[in-house]
Amino acid sequence: CRLKELMILWGNNRYPQHIEATVEKSHPALRPNASAAFSVDLDGEERLVIAQEIKRSYLRHLVVDEVVAAIRQAVAQEHIADVYGIVLLKTGSIPKTSSGKIKRRECRLRFLDDTLEAVGQWRQSQLQQRSITDLLSQLNVASSES
Repeated sequence: CRLKELMILWGNNRYPQHIEATVEKSHPALRPNASAAFSVDLDGEERLVIAQEIKRSYLRHLVVDEVVAAIRQAVAQEHIADVYGIVLLKTGSIPKTSSGKIKRRECRLRFLDDTLEAVGQWRQSQLQQRSITDLLSQLNVASSES
C-alpha cells in the first residue's frame, strides 16, 4: 500500500509530488523523476526528508554542500517548509516499482535504517532548526500574521 501522500509540515498540507518537482529543478546535478519527498516523525512533529538521485556525470565532482543549499533554498521559497534531511543517491538507486513509480515508503524505511545508496547526505542539527517566522524573514516574505 502507498504511504499517505499528504504531509503536514508546519501546519500546512504539502504533497510530495510538488516538493519533488521543486527539488529536481533546484540544481543541474539532480536527476529528473528520481526523487522522493517523505516525512519522518521527530519529537511528535512531521519533518521533511528528500532522497534524490545525482546524474552520473556529476558523481565524481559532486559538491554536496552546494546541492544541499540549493535544495533547501528552493523548498523554503516554493513551499515555506524547512528540510530536515537530504540524501543524495547514486544514479539509478532510488527504489521504484516495476512501472517506474518512486517507492516513497521504501525510501522512508531505508532512510530510517540508513541503507539508501548515499553519495552524500545532510541532516539538520538542533542548532539549525528554524521556526516558520525565522524562515519567512530569511526569505524576506512578509508574514500574514503581522
